[in-house]
Amino acid sequence: NVGMIEEITMATWVADNRLTQIHLEGRWPPQNNQKGSVEMAHRTWYWKQLVKETADKELRQVEVEVRLEENAPQAITMVSTYIAKPARNP
Repeated sequence: NVGMIEEITMATWVADNRLTQIHLEGRWPPQNNQKGSVEMAHRTWYWKQLVKETADKELRQVEVEVRLEENAPQAITMVSTYIAKPARNP
């Protein structure tokens, strides 16, 4: 089970890194259904992001799923965050 815990940890880092990148891009709303891959720990990790509307029009939920195989039916992990609409400058 140590291997599984290691996979979940690495996949979570990949998702967290992608969410941080989204925050830094500062786009509103974040681009939906974006996909990509990244190398970490001598493996290729595949991520997919999904942007969802919330009850608050000023907020979007962003989910990032991570897999070791691009078309695997089950994600290793899914991490989400909320992105606030940037305030307007007067």
